[in-house]
Amino acid sequence: MHKDFFRVAALSVEARPGYPAENVKQILDALRRTEGAGLVVFPELTLTGDCGSLLLRDDLLDAAEDALASLLPSLTAPLTAVGLPVRIQDGVYSCAAIAGEGKLLGVVPGSRPARFLRGGANQSGAVTLCGQTVMCGTDLLFDGGGLCAAFVLGGDPLYAPCPDGAYIRHGANVLGHLGTAWEKRRLRDTLAVQSARLRCAYVSAGSSESFAAENGVMLAKGTDAVTEFDIGLLRFERRGQAESHSDQAFFRVPFTRPGPPPSLLRTYSRDPFAAEGDDALADQCRALFGALVKALRTRLERLPDPGAAVAVSGGLDSALALLVAVNAAAPIGRTVLAVTMPGPGSSERTRNNAKALCGALGVPLGTVPITDAVAAHLAAIGHDGSPDSVYENAQARERARTIFDMANAAGCIVVGPSDLTEAALGFTTFAGDSMSMLGVNAGLPKTMIRHIAAYFASLEDHPAKNALRDILDTPVSPELLPLDAFGEQRQKSEELLGDYILHDFFLYWFLRHGYSREKLLIAAKRAFAGRYGGEVLETALETFLTRFVRSQYKRSAAPEGVTLGEVSLDVCDWSMPGDMDQWPG
Repeated sequence: MHKDFFRVAALSVEARPGYPAENVKQILDALRRTEGAGLVVFPELTLTGDCGSLLLRDDLLDAAEDALASLLPSLTAPLTAVGLPVRIQDGVYSCAAIAGEGKLLGVVPGSRPARFLRGGANQSGAVTLCGQTVMCGTDLLFDGGGLCAAFVLGGDPLYAPCPDGAYIRHGANVLGHLGTAWEKRRLRDTLAVQSARLRCAYVSAGSSESFAAENGVMLAKGTDAVTEFDIGLLRFERRGQAESHSDQAFFRVPFTRPGPPPSLLRTYSRDPFAAEGDDALADQCRALFGALVKALRTRLERLPDPGAAVAVSGGLDSALALLVAVNAAAPIGRTVLAVTMPGPGSSERTRNNAKALCGALGVPLGTVPITDAVAAHLAAIGHDGSPDSVYENAQARERARTIFDMANAAGCIVVGPSDLTEAALGFTTFAGDSMSMLGVNAGLPKTMIRHIAAYFASLEDHPAKNALRDILDTPVSPELLPLDAFGEQRQKSEELLGDYILHDFFLYWFLRHGYSREKLLIAAKRAFAGRYGGEVLETALETFLTRFVRSQYKRSAAPEGVTLGEVSLDVCDWSMPGDMDQWPG
């Protein structure tokens, strides 16, 4: 397992108020559920419960300290946080006792007053607890070399001034939260959002519910929350951030960083670009489509009386480009020029789908066959017409020349259908289908384009629903090779490249979170367990990385595109040398 992963556990314990010895037994039972976690967090006041005024009495405080002393030898994880009231100078504070490998490492008081207890926002110094003198304060960071943890209690993260930001500015990447029951309604959503804002991870234990969130994603929740955090992901997120400074001094307490787990409990979505749940996905499809329409409409409005020209192949990408063009142009009185250019590899099915789609949308479809023009061009350059890369690219470039010239004559801009997945894999013809005046699909992966088309196909009142359904059922193909003896397409993209769902999975984690080859394979095996074997995943990953590296020269010359979301290969967002031939590592 990769060194960036480490397991955490937030364990809910409903403490019996006023009975520290009984609560120790509950904690010991809970420790059996940690599944080898290197960081374990229990709720606030785990050892005593909320006893009201009794929290100020020495007899209860002594019992809590004795309970912690009896518990310490069992706290063998590299880092464990247990809540209890602690006497500090002349006050009593709700604290997190931080233990590591059976020893007390430090004590962190809550920064805000809670019930009868004081807040320790300005506390810093030392305290003697269980016969050990350790650092105590809200200025402690527990440093395991790459893994830097800090701890907050109760409602501290919900109120200003929130200590979490100060911890993050001084290097913490994981925040352990010792929670209670009362704030759980707001807390879970707040900390999930805050983990994205601060680019960190939270592991929070409450008396009845626990959860773990990383960079805005809820990884686990329930009575116990056991999962893995990815320190490498958090490190990658923070690169490029403006460095912040503070006059406040923080103290680093060293501990032994936990090693990686033998296997992963955290899950990975097979479709990371898509929202989870049918309703959320439908909302996402509508929002993305609306953004594409707005982008194209804005471009049309900025130019003197242009229309939108779309090369309609009968395939998925051009179908979405045409839908966007129609919805962008019609409300502002602009024309849509739709042209289909069948060649030697065009199947009857895709030709019919192009006609059906345009007919349903009320767009006249022009037809310009390219077979003779391509044959004449190949003969002129001395090519024998055999189906090789020259044969294929000549068709793509002939189509590009035709649509550009027709758009020029009609006063239109060429709307390009090439998508994000094709750009990543270089599965386009340079100076051919990759060229346009605005690439409306450039920010969308192939899987997301399929979701948007499927959304419109599911609307019973959509005029193009039947055409879209058949387009969705048609295997994706550039249709650049001659048909077989039965008139069927023998060139299918996924048979050549591997399934698009795999390439989009790699693309997301590779670009968005900086995953290495090793981590991409680990994540894919976890996500696609039971669907693809290891050999298939390794082959697809090698295809992805090899094609990605060798296709940069195409991306460097790509036209303007509509950027959507956080994953982009636009020249403003991504650059790399164009003469690499393999990915390092």
